[in-house]
Amino acid sequence: MTVLLKKTNELSDKEIEKFCQLFNEVFLEAQLKTIKTFKEMYLNTAQGYSYHSLMYFKEELVGARNTMPMDYIVDGKKIIIGVGADFMIKEGYRSLTNLMKLIKFSEESLLENGIVFDLGLPNKNAHTILNRVFQYKDIGNLKTYVLPYRVGGIKPGLKYFNWLSILVVNVLFSFSKLRKSYKTQQFLVDKNRDKQAKYRYKWFGADYKMCQMSEFSFIYRILTKDGIRTAFLIDIDKLNPQNITTAVRYILKVDKKSIDLIMYVGYLTFNPFPLLKIPKRVEPKKFNFHGKFLDLEKHDDRFFNIENWNINLSCYDLL
Repeated sequence: MTVLLKKTNELSDKEIEKFCQLFNEVFLEAQLKTIKTFKEMYLNTAQGYSYHSLMYFKEELVGARNTMPMDYIVDGKKIIIGVGADFMIKEGYRSLTNLMKLIKFSEESLLENGIVFDLGLPNKNAHTILNRVFQYKDIGNLKTYVLPYRVGGIKPGLKYFNWLSILVVNVLFSFSKLRKSYKTQQFLVDKNRDKQAKYRYKWFGADYKMCQMSEFSFIYRILTKDGIRTAFLIDIDKLNPQNITTAVRYILKVDKKSIDLIMYVGYLTFNPFPLLKIPKRVEPKKFNFHGKFLDLEKHDDRFFNIENWNINLSCYDLL
């Protein structure tokens, strides 16, 4: 078993094709990855490439651990944080020995390239393995906030009640006018928006809507997910209750004919009314959020408190 490190711009199209074939085999429920979508994501990073730790058995690619360098600001200082993606090992090769070899190699390679903190939003299996065996530590769980606009689009059997759900939403907006809270949430760890804006929203065909309001800006994306036409509020640059209300109202005004649901995934310390938090026990997906300092001399306990992070779908597209 051989493991080697390659940057995205060092990979040939043939190597990328092998990667995509493995991805599509391992992640059966995910959207198919192509050479085009691979390059859109992994080349659009803080350094113009990503890091790929690739595991081969003879000539066959059987595993990969990938990290995208992203621009962040920590306590006012600009740094690069590694964001993990598409961690996969082919069935039949998922032994602890192979996992140890791939992850240890990946971590050592990232540190050699100046990445001191490895951030991940893994699925359940990867989350369990990385925490229990490789000393990754939980930062917290993202929450899901929604506004059901057209219930018949969410549950077809309720289509005759669309008028009622639309009425309820309008009533909620009427009540939301009573609240005028512009206190913006501050974070220890935040995205470097000026730099990220140059590359982050080139992923997935650049299918994002950028909206500039008088006092703030926000980004959203409309997708049909699990059969539901959903407007995902990806990011908002000044995060406070009033701006969320304004953003949601704008989305409904512009796209109400083409959506059934509005959703924000992240962690908020305030009530984002009229968005409603989905109770943990019935969340459609659990978003794990963890990390690890690869350089122990740089360790900072504050990184492991989710309230210190401005975390949402802009940090990595989890859709």
